[in-house]
Amino acid sequence: MHGFADRLLSYADALAALSFIGVSGLGIAAADPDIRCSLALVPLRIAVSNIIFAAIATVVIVKLRVWESELRPGSDLSERAIEISRKIHLARIAIIWGSTLLAALVLYAITQDTSCTAGVV
Repeated sequence: MHGFADRLLSYADALAALSFIGVSGLGIAAADPDIRCSLALVPLRIAVSNIIFAAIATVVIVKLRVWESELRPGSDLSERAIEISRKIHLARIAIIWGSTLLAALVLYAITQDTSCTAGVV
């Protein structure tokens, strides 16, 4: 059962990484003037979709944490190991929401580009 619990942690790590990679892709896309101007037309939709993804990812990560705890009942982990595990779990959630905030900042910067928003009502 410990092997399966470890696999759940890998899934949680991958989900946090996916969030960060998605925002990195948005940043790279914003560097291209044509794509940046296309993104400037729908920043609210992109921001809302990022928030929805972050919320879903957070729920999944919390559920994976619960399942991991259920698979390791009476584990011989020290108090220090449990504390570090809890901090890593919170770090995953912070990465997801930090990435979402970064995406919002990128979208805000895009909307401030006057070459893209000129003539847009």
